[in-house]
Amino acid sequence: MTRQNPIRNATQNTTRRTFMRLIGGTALFGLANTVNANHTTADPVSGAPVPDTPGQYTYATMGHGGNPTATLYGNFKCPYTKDFVLNNLEDVIREFVEPGRLDIRFRALAYEPPGHSSHGSSYYFISDSDPLISESAMGAWTAEPNEYWAFFRNMFENRVSGNVSYSDMRVRMNRSDLEERDTAISWAKEGRYEDPVYQTRYAAGDDGVTYTPTFELNGDTTPPHHDTHDILNWIENRLPDDGGSGGSSGSLGEFGSITAKQGDENEWFDEGLAGSYDSPTVIAKSLTYDGHDPAHVRLRNVGSSGFQYRIEEWEYEDGPHTSETFGYAVFESGAHSLGGATVEVGHVTTDDSFRTVSFEQDFASTPVVFSQAQSRNGLDAVITRHHEVSRDGMDICLKEQDRYGAHTDESVGYLAVEEGYGSVGGTDFEAGRTGDVVTHQWHEISFDGSHDNPTFIADIQTYNGYDSSEIRYRNLTSSSVEVRIEEERSADDEVAHRAESVGYLVFDR
Repeated sequence: MTRQNPIRNATQNTTRRTFMRLIGGTALFGLANTVNANHTTADPVSGAPVPDTPGQYTYATMGHGGNPTATLYGNFKCPYTKDFVLNNLEDVIREFVEPGRLDIRFRALAYEPPGHSSHGSSYYFISDSDPLISESAMGAWTAEPNEYWAFFRNMFENRVSGNVSYSDMRVRMNRSDLEERDTAISWAKEGRYEDPVYQTRYAAGDDGVTYTPTFELNGDTTPPHHDTHDILNWIENRLPDDGGSGGSSGSLGEFGSITAKQGDENEWFDEGLAGSYDSPTVIAKSLTYDGHDPAHVRLRNVGSSGFQYRIEEWEYEDGPHTSETFGYAVFESGAHSLGGATVEVGHVTTDDSFRTVSFEQDFASTPVVFSQAQSRNGLDAVITRHHEVSRDGMDICLKEQDRYGAHTDESVGYLAVEEGYGSVGGTDFEAGRTGDVVTHQWHEISFDGSHDNPTFIADIQTYNGYDSSEIRYRNLTSSSVEVRIEEERSADDEVAHRAESVGYLVFDR
């Protein structure tokens, strides 16, 4: 990363940053002649600990990593969030974060959660500046995580109001002494954080959030800004009695297998996760071939501790579907090296038009890619397709059955992994791809390794055939599997499909 060096010597810079952490930002902004008595000792918010690998955390996180993780939903314009940050949060940090009992992630709520309208009819939570502020703040977290919490505190000590521009945010970062402010702002302008900020809307909806601030821990929520003693007791009652790590927050990934029967087309099933995640992507692609009606897995409510799924037939079919098995993989967003395998995971918002995803990870060759809608904003059946996959990125779009066409925006999770072997959560996996040889006829894939009790996930890598299609598989063994491309038949009965490349993950259960 290119550093933007301020014109000052290192001693002055260190002294100023230390001073800010000791007293907060008030004196630097000239808003008070004396320091509030509550801030005369080292300020816990500005100096909050940051995990050793902050790049693995999409949203700003304080703590030592690997502890139970609470989510603070707030808004930079909200006076009640300000009240919590300046009056209650420092005690929470001293009691739970500094001793290593709790990690806290901050998610800025820029849009109204689905089904709620706590600030009138506006699409935005408070104002149309909320996304810009939240995305710029995420840029500050990515660019300078060790200085983020001082910036965070100063944002509330001198709370923003009115219309806010990128220039305003750059000035605030400058006053908080963020050296990488130009980088942070440029990332925000590029739209790097549009989807993570937008997804907070759905996460808040899943957690039942209707106002800020809201504190979430282990599926429970509370308003944390009224009485410090109450919030400390509330947290204590939700942490392990031994004061140690009570969960697997900070998880990077896990695998699983599900066998399900879709008795009612409107029924959804819950699946819990072994780990806890900051911003997970779930890939659950390719069904067995026990029922011959074209079908695929549909997801919704993907969250830190679980997701919902159903077996979704296309609309021209009757809906219920016989029992099928499918594998799933869950990965934390970000760029990782998992058992030596280069992996990138993220989200993009798209519709039936192709949206370009540029990889941040440096892949030595074209990775194997997977994608799937994580939300269900549109009610019609939908799958994803890829185009122009390369070592630098790919295009992703949503496809409904051919008779329909257009689809509304969905949050699409994607996984890119280099070919070969890796491991995550104690599970080894193999990633590979075929050439452009898979059609509507059954095709055998021979694995490079042997897998004692395999689970299989597959996705189409190319866009040689335009019809809406998914992968079905059969005869899964320790060393091979048969796959075919299954077109839907809403427009006609013709199901012949051009040869495509198919990528796959296989892992032992």
